[in-house]
Amino acid sequence: VTSDDRSELCHEIFGNIESRTSSRIVVTHGTDTMIETAMYIKNMIKAEDYDNPPHLVIAFTGATKPERFVDSDASFNVGCAVAATACCEPGSVLICMNGNVIPVEQCVRDEESGLFRRKVINK
Repeated sequence: VTSDDRSELCHEIFGNIESRTSSRIVVTHGTDTMIETAMYIKNMIKAEDYDNPPHLVIAFTGATKPERFVDSDASFNVGCAVAATACCEPGSVLICMNGNVIPVEQCVRDEESGLFRRKVINK
């Protein structure tokens, strides 16, 4: 995924926001750069580059095994993402993987397992 791809995604999400009939958006994305793309979208919301998008709930999801495999987690993750858009605060940008719903700014990918998890914050 390139910066041009991310800009195009922003345009798709925010381009015709006044005519959008739903505030719930699910983005299916490859897992290698999903966090980076979701942070890009979150930063666009923070920068207010788009007219009044905070009412949106945007959930990113993917699969650790492609959907064509019998034991793929794709359908489960999409279902989790759809449910998360109904339950989370407007303005949220989320990563929905492996049964977890994580605000993107709190999400990391474990290098050993490849699973997505919440950052550990030491106080």
